[in-house]
Amino acid sequence: MAGSLLKKLTLFLLISIIIALIGFLALPFLIDRMVLPSMLAKTPFSFSRASMSRITPYLVEGSVEMHDGSSPVISIPRFQIRFTPQSLLKRKISTLVLDHATLHFRRENGRLVLPGFKPQTSTGDSLPADKFFLLPLGVESLILDQCLIVIHETGRSSLHIGVSGQLSPTFNTNDTNHRLEALNGSFILSDDISAAVSARARLDDEEIALEVKIDNGVFTLPNGFLGDRFTLPRFKSLSAELELVADASAFSLKHYKLDGTITGLRYNDGKISFSGGLEDKPLNFALSGTHDTHTYRLATIFFESPTNLRVNIAGKVLYRGGQAKTSGSASATWLNPGFTETGTIPLSLSYDAIWSESSGATLVIEGSCDSDLDLALAEGWSLSGLDGLHFTGTLESTSQQLQADLRLASGPLHVHRDFLQLMTSDLDLNVRLTSSSDQIEARITTLLKEIRLPDKELSVKNIVLDIPISPDSSSVTKHPGKVSIETVEMQDEQFFSLAANLENRGFDYTFEGALEMLGGADLKIPFKGHVDGPSQTGSLTWTLVTDKIGPGILPSFLSLPADLDFSGRLEAQGSIDYDRTIEAQARATLVDTRIDFNNVAIEDLDCTIEFPELPRLRSSPSQRCTAAAIDFSTLYFSDVSLTYRVENPQTLFIERSKLNWCGGTLESGSLRLSSQTPELDTTFFCSRIGLAELLDQFGFKGTEGEGSLNGRLPVKLSRQRLDFDDGFLFSTPGTGGIVRFSDTDLLRQGVGAVSEAGFLNYTLQALEDFTYNWTKLSFDSTGDDLLLTLELDGKPSTALPFKFDKKGMLVESDQGQGLQYPIRLDVNFRVPLVDLFQIGQSINTIMGSGQ
Repeated sequence: MAGSLLKKLTLFLLISIIIALIGFLALPFLIDRMVLPSMLAKTPFSFSRASMSRITPYLVEGSVEMHDGSSPVISIPRFQIRFTPQSLLKRKISTLVLDHATLHFRRENGRLVLPGFKPQTSTGDSLPADKFFLLPLGVESLILDQCLIVIHETGRSSLHIGVSGQLSPTFNTNDTNHRLEALNGSFILSDDISAAVSARARLDDEEIALEVKIDNGVFTLPNGFLGDRFTLPRFKSLSAELELVADASAFSLKHYKLDGTITGLRYNDGKISFSGGLEDKPLNFALSGTHDTHTYRLATIFFESPTNLRVNIAGKVLYRGGQAKTSGSASATWLNPGFTETGTIPLSLSYDAIWSESSGATLVIEGSCDSDLDLALAEGWSLSGLDGLHFTGTLESTSQQLQADLRLASGPLHVHRDFLQLMTSDLDLNVRLTSSSDQIEARITTLLKEIRLPDKELSVKNIVLDIPISPDSSSVTKHPGKVSIETVEMQDEQFFSLAANLENRGFDYTFEGALEMLGGADLKIPFKGHVDGPSQTGSLTWTLVTDKIGPGILPSFLSLPADLDFSGRLEAQGSIDYDRTIEAQARATLVDTRIDFNNVAIEDLDCTIEFPELPRLRSSPSQRCTAAAIDFSTLYFSDVSLTYRVENPQTLFIERSKLNWCGGTLESGSLRLSSQTPELDTTFFCSRIGLAELLDQFGFKGTEGEGSLNGRLPVKLSRQRLDFDDGFLFSTPGTGGIVRFSDTDLLRQGVGAVSEAGFLNYTLQALEDFTYNWTKLSFDSTGDDLLLTLELDGKPSTALPFKFDKKGMLVESDQGQGLQYPIRLDVNFRVPLVDLFQIGQSINTIMGSGQ
């Protein structure tokens, strides 16, 4: 009986164990088919699927898929639940591990939502959002292993954020549910956003409060995530602290506060480039606000283009209904590269803007400069007067076009260095920029009433600039512009005006205009040229042709001798070429010119000069100058020719000169004339100079005869005097001549005291028609006179009515054949050099004796 009972009990236990084993083995199937479907039916998604792959007394593994239509929302290819029997009795699990889980969000109207998050209940009513935090089981620890958050937005690239970390939830437990009340955890983010994050959240029926701390954050958002026309700056790392409160029922933002720093910030889109902070210091930022209103503060941003600025910004942004409005202010310091602190300009700026995706953006700015310090410029120059600087601007931008207008105004500006000064009147500069999909156009206009250089007594008045800018060189449209100067004045006298028309295609400018002399001068200099911006090259050519010139062509501040008069024609042309260096040249020709100057008259003067290396004032060698005749006081020269070169603005080098004088030629070697040492010291070499003509020009009027002289005339001309230094002319040895003096009174003075009156009378009558064997003229200066010594050796051409008396003395006699007695005569006479010296002084004046 006992054995039968034992057998029955054993069989029962065996059957129970088999049934339990079969039940345990079938548990995943039973959960998949019976338990999970009823649980997933309560989720707010249109499609949910879960399966169990492994169950032990302490562990469950499986997978979960939740979709909104055909789009995945939650994908967990492997989850693991760790528990104990005792914790299950309390409806808690120890650990939940999510391995490679993916959570998909969508961005709609500026908010992040889970697709399908508002499911329908069995009655058709919307499930309250706060039920989302009610869980059938509590979790003591949540581990995320290489999970992924994906944020989608229609028409833009998706954002991927990898998440690995651990969360420790806190629940409020009742008889049926566990309500999530708090979360604490730390994560490592990767992919498009990487950072080390620690977070703490508090959840109740009213709101969700979140505190996040981020270290070593880096954003590499995909292109287009923030729009096709916006690119995020790059940076090395971000550190920030976020406090955020959201509405628990609608998951909408209530308010937030974000403070942090960014190191290594860089941005460059080809037009604008900036960096954060200065001298390796981070950029500090602060953001706060609600779901549609945000305030911000940035300090400091360093702009590198389009200009160098240090900027601190604070403002407010309002975003509602797809439209953003912002207003704020900025304090900036303009800084030129390489300048010290004295080369900075503090600026203040306020702005208002409105933007929407459909209508574009409008920006209005207004700013000023409050600096009363001098701005240090290059090479010792300084700029002052910036305390009156004011600028305003507007920008309107749509998807098809951008238009900007900027106006810059200031009071008088003062540029100075040492004793040099440049002063302007009030400045008014306007810039208009228009940009469309296929072209960019800009125009700079200004009217500057005056620029003055008081030290130079120079004034430039009414400067008008109208400059077009169009980078598209392929455009067939040419844009016109102009540059004009109403008058340039020196010493309160109008000097010249300038006007030019220009047009551009891209950065290639062509221009044509004229410089017109004002006052009494009827003189116009046409010019034309071009400038090629991309290659940084340019050229200009100019010409000048006049019918007649005279002293009136020059302004009165160019001092010339008062008795200088001239007339003639002037022709000139030149060019300027630029290819990273300036190369310029000019050529001028003076034609059919007459000059009257003191006791000098120059007839038919033709001169040419060429400067091949302007602005270096050095002419080409062997420039030529000719004149038909020069009247030099009582002296007369003809067929004048000289070659010369200008060595610098103060020095003229005469290479060779030649002129006809008294039937012969007068030549000189090279000599140098300088305004620094304006002394002429040269020797004129004389050949075949007619004796009679020479004596006639030196005061022996009516002298006739035959015969020529050769020799040299050393001349020294200084500011104080004109000197002849041992000059002489002599007849050719063996070749005599005839000379006939008509002014014997002058000869009588030159012969001096003679003891024998008969010999003096004989000599004077002999010189009225004298045949000489040889003769010599000596030139020496004595005081203010030229001492001219005439030596003659010969006899009367015909017998004279003289004879020797018994005492051997010459006496006049009508008897006999007369007398042809040879004589040797020295005649000394003085010629005043006053006229010649006055001419020399005037020459010195022209050469700069007033310096």
